[in-house]
Formats: sequence, C-alpha cells, structure tokens
Amino acid sequence: MRNAGAVVTYSTGSDGHVNFFFANALSIDLIQSHPDVILIDATYRTNRFNMPLLHLPSVTAFNTTFSNAFCFLSAEDEGMYDLAV
Repeated sequence: MRNAGAVVTYSTGSDGHVNFFFANALSIDLIQSHPDVILIDATYRTNRFNMPLLHLPSVTAFNTTFSNAFCFLSAEDEGMYDLAV
C-alpha cells in the first residue's frame, strides 16, 4: 500500500509471525534514480520483540547514502530475506 508519505506492506508467516516492511516515498524515488548500489544490513534481537531489523541503505551518484527501506523479519533465514528484498 502506498500513500503520499510511505509504502507499508506486511504478511503473516505460517508460524503466525508478521513480517512488516516500510519505506518512505522519497526513498523509493531515490532508489529508482540510483539503483546501482544497494546494501543489506541487519540488526539482531535489539528490539523488544527480538525480531531482526533489516536495513536497506543505498549510495547515490554523489557518494551520499540514504535509507531505502526497513523490514522486521520473523526469522533469520534465506526465505525471509528473499521476501524482504
């Protein structure tokens, strides 16, 4: 779902956990303009729900960074990363 300010999606896994993905609309415009470098970084169990937070930053042609999107993952497996990215 995309509104004027953000894109938000979520899904529920077979284990009942919810995967929550959100991105700022400006970040989506930036990644469409600068798709060459996308990084993936995750923090592990640093929130009260013990869910990994996936961070997708990128680099522009001007060598500046910006955040594309964030996604809380219900598990730390390849399937969850594929779903998020």
